Amino acid sequence: MPESSVKYDAVCFGALNADLMYFVEKIPRKDEETYVLDVRMSSGGSAANTASALANFGNRVAFVGGVGRDEYGEMLIKELRRYGVEPVLREGDRTGIAIVLVDRKGNRAIVVDPGANDEVRDFPDVDGKVLHLTSFICRSGDGPFFAQLKAADNFNFVSLDPGEIYAKRKDIWRLVEKSIIFLPNAKEVRIMTGLDYKKGAKKIVKKMREGGVVVVKLGENGCYATDGFNELKVPAFKVKAVDTTGAGDAFNAGFLHAWLSGIDIEGCMMVGNFVASYNVQHYGARNFPSADKLKEFLSSI
Repeated sequence: MPESSVKYDAVCFGALNADLMYFVEKIPRKDEETYVLDVRMSSGGSAANTASALANFGNRVAFVGGVGRDEYGEMLIKELRRYGVEPVLREGDRTGIAIVLVDRKGNRAIVVDPGANDEVRDFPDVDGKVLHLTSFICRSGDGPFFAQLKAADNFNFVSLDPGEIYAKRKDIWRLVEKSIIFLPNAKEVRIMTGLDYKKGAKKIVKKMREGGVVVVKLGENGCYATDGFNELKVPAFKVKAVDTTGAGDAFNAGFLHAWLSGIDIEGCMMVGNFVASYNVQHYGARNFPSADKLKEFLSSI
């Protein structure tokens, strides 16, 4: 299909959740207790976060996923549209909820009730230049995972952020094989390969589509990329992080926006780091630089 006839720049397909955020003194371990400093509610879900950022930067974006027939669902749909994202959703009984614990250093732990996300079984007739995939819990079966496999066959450009959930799946390689851009963190690379992030990334890229690139997110240490022949490492921006929730999703949006703008891999990595660094200086997953601020940064690289 000619690019000029494609409706969206990006189609993001993954879970959609209401994030109930509890800011705590510390994240408790087994049999430990802690106390809550503050409570906030926000919209979440990795693919939805990335979709919101991409639309915020001026891209045409659709989000595919599941939502419940409840107040949380209404809030999530309203929030997507506020950013300019077109929701293409399967309705279920209950909206997915993520309980997020955030400590004083910005570290987090998450418990998820997938709700309607687990009821996704197919992919609608939606086209775009990029299909960006993120994980579903798949508690009630593998329907969402198989829907993503089928969707990937309809796109020339697929990016995939596996999250720890998909990194632990033995069949994750079926999605890797369909991807051009793979966006794990170092822990996920080790889970998948048993290797450090550099050796693991080189192993993973061999399984990807021709021209594939693995981009490993390293948090405060920036990011690393390889196509199996060349490798790059780009340092992070030095900022004070207050909440890392959604940092990886923000990085994905920055990277994909730059990619859609025709910028080279190193530039894409720099933009990903820039957007992520902005995000972690604020509470909640959806804090992005304005389109003008991002344009200004792009002109400087």
